[in-house]
Amino acid sequence: MKNITQHIIVVSLALVLTACGQGMNTSSVGASKGTNNGNNAGDNGGLSVPSTDYETLQKQALQEAADAELAAQQAVQEAEKALNKISLSSSGVSFGSGSMDQQLIVDKLVKKILDKVVVKLGEVPQKLDQIRMKLANEISKLDPSNPLHQAGIAALMVAMSKVDDVENNYSLLLNMVADKVDLVANKLDLLAAAVPFPASILVAFELSSVKVVLKDFQNQLRNL
Repeated sequence: MKNITQHIIVVSLALVLTACGQGMNTSSVGASKGTNNGNNAGDNGGLSVPSTDYETLQKQALQEAADAELAAQQAVQEAEKALNKISLSSSGVSFGSGSMDQQLIVDKLVKKILDKVVVKLGEVPQKLDQIRMKLANEISKLDPSNPLHQAGIAALMVAMSKVDDVENNYSLLLNMVADKVDLVANKLDLLAAAVPFPASILVAFELSSVKVVLKDFQNQLRNL
């Protein structure tokens, strides 16, 4: 995702710089033609007037970024809730207060929940990239050398900055959950060490299955 993000930012900057050069070279032509972005510039000293409401676009992008951030937070909460429900005793590994049959398939119960969390978290960077592409596309239509375009560019760059902030917070959330997995695994190991023989045999078998699920979840988080 970081490579895609860097590419989008580089492309955006290149488009802005190109537009700046073109604006300087064609200012006299713009004065005579008086059109860009669909509006007549006769009353603006030959400068084209943007026809798009960039303030509205900014608000939309900010809201979409906030929605993506909320989705990530909710997915993380689901993961933490599931991790906190895993416990261990001399009877074996358990998950919440389910029935005895459920306790025998703890690894499958945990995996089902955590797999859904991974899917939800995986959708967040995709959404952020979509927002970035839309913003970059709108920025490419503006001329930074035109004072009438500068407010639009500034508005869109504010939204772009918000997307960066959400992405940074998203990375922190992933690291936090990955660290949580280690804490849970270590806690279960300590509990298992206190289980006497021969009950420890069954406990060790059940715990190994659950830890495989936890490790797989952690690896998936690292790869998002």
